[in-house]
Amino acid sequence: MKTTNTNPKLARRQALTALSATVLMFCGISGNVYAQSDYPSKPVKLVVPYAPGGATDVIGRVLAKHLSDELGQQFIVENRAGAGGSLGAGQVTKSPADGYTLLMGAFTSHTINAALMPAVTPFDIQKSFAHISLVGTVPLVFVVNPSIPSNSVKELVELAKAKPGALTVASAGNGSPQHLALEMLKLQTKIDAVHVPYKGSGPAIETS
Repeated sequence: MKTTNTNPKLARRQALTALSATVLMFCGISGNVYAQSDYPSKPVKLVVPYAPGGATDVIGRVLAKHLSDELGQQFIVENRAGAGGSLGAGQVTKSPADGYTLLMGAFTSHTINAALMPAVTPFDIQKSFAHISLVGTVPLVFVVNPSIPSNSVKELVELAKAKPGALTVASAGNGSPQHLALEMLKLQTKIDAVHVPYKGSGPAIETS
């Protein structure tokens, strides 16, 4: 018979322990790691493969704070930006498989890069990680500098058509969801805009 834990605090702690031990963690870790009652017994590093200030970084820091408070051990965010998230993801695959290096992954650092640039992606999307949970979703939002005379996507498209190649569009990097969304917009509207990749959404917004 399946029993249900009636202690909410204990159940929450068990769930958070399982989450912290397995969130996009390097495969090959024994199941015994998850079952250890003293985990975590030392600080845990949570690698965010993007620059500070972006959506994944913000979600990672909120998650790290919550896990630190609930599990009584530090979860330290480390930003490793570059290569559309592949740099940080690759670093995690080279870390000891002991449950103390986690990855705050995203579609960019995993599925997109693995599909678009498999030759230079430093991990095997099918074997290098074990996904445990979705911790957040982020919509794509199109914004412009106040100096741009456009108040809607329609007006922006009309401006881009009137000035081919004159508008620049910042993204979180080559192959990022923002970049792919821009390329889709260019195909659908037949506009010519210059893509400018950055190491994350934060730097892209700051310089736009």
